[in-house]
Amino acid sequence: MNTLLWEEEQQLCHYEAARRVREREYQRRLAILTVKEAQRQRFQYENDFYRLWQRITFESPRSIAEFRLG
Repeated sequence: MNTLLWEEEQQLCHYEAARRVREREYQRRLAILTVKEAQRQRFQYENDFYRLWQRITFESPRSIAEFRLG
């Protein structure tokens, strides 16, 4: 009985460790994509006076990066 509980606990520890690794990787990729998207928006729309005049807003770089990561 104790062996079964120990094995379940080990499985849970491995699962949690893998989940933390996936979350760190997701956060790392999100940070990279957010910076790239901010640079892209700045380059593409920085002098777009029509958008400025019409007060057309952009989606935030972070939300675009989150969408791309799925």
